[in-house]
Amino acid sequence: LIGIYRDLAAARNISASDWNDMAWGTLFAPGAAEPNLEWAQKAVQLSQGRSLPIIQTLASVQAEVGRLKEARESILRYIGDRDPIDFGTFYVMGRIAEQLGFADVAISNYARIPKPARTNGVTLYDMAKMRIAAAQQLRK
Repeated sequence: LIGIYRDLAAARNISASDWNDMAWGTLFAPGAAEPNLEWAQKAVQLSQGRSLPIIQTLASVQAEVGRLKEARESILRYIGDRDPIDFGTFYVMGRIAEQLGFADVAISNYARIPKPARTNGVTLYDMAKMRIAAAQQLRK
């Protein structure tokens, strides 16, 4: 899968959505691929910062690579004036808490993400399940 992403990244004329999907996909390949901040930034650039899911992916990747201040800024931009806060925000806040060593806070945020009717293995819910397992290891 990562090889396919790299081939796609080398292609011309790929969309913001493609860059976003590739950046999101790297979050599901720990050990096989590093989270790709460049791809997430390219998606935001091509969408002119107008796509909330793309900004959420950027914040997720920033949190994953330890750029916590930037992740916080991105997620605040993502939230804007929305009420109630959506599930992507809970994921990023959980990831920031986990990176800071606050396992219980991270798990609490991840647990707020509901299971979708259908899952394909790369949903926000799937990512939250992976992170809950990792955060539980921090408790030990």
